[in-house]
Amino acid sequence: MSHGKERLTQKQRINFVNENIAEMGMIIGYLIAEGAFPQSDLDISTTDISQAIIIWAKEFEDKYEGPDFDYRKGYPEIGNPQTYIEAIDNFTDLKLKEAGWITEEYILQKGRFWNDTIPPVIEV
Repeated sequence: MSHGKERLTQKQRINFVNENIAEMGMIIGYLIAEGAFPQSDLDISTTDISQAIIIWAKEFEDKYEGPDFDYRKGYPEIGNPQTYIEAIDNFTDLKLKEAGWITEEYILQKGRFWNDTIPPVIEV
């Protein structure tokens, strides 16, 4: 079964990656401004951030099938997003968390998708 990547030209793929880069950059810029990503405290260069964004944008596009994102499949690792933008936002949050680039306060905020998941019930 085709998921759409086969129908995309190289230019279209590049455009989707560029859109991901833009969305991720806006998220990170907002988090820096709000203090949730304390760039100066962590001593992370703008170059390091830019390189991470490019890598993550390509990874997102490859892993989540780009424009043919199928929400019905369920993607618990990024909070079962309902829209393509929500998927990018959650993926970016997850990557920032994995990199250790966001504050504990941000990680613990109600509304972060990883805090909204219900842990499995373990019967004893």
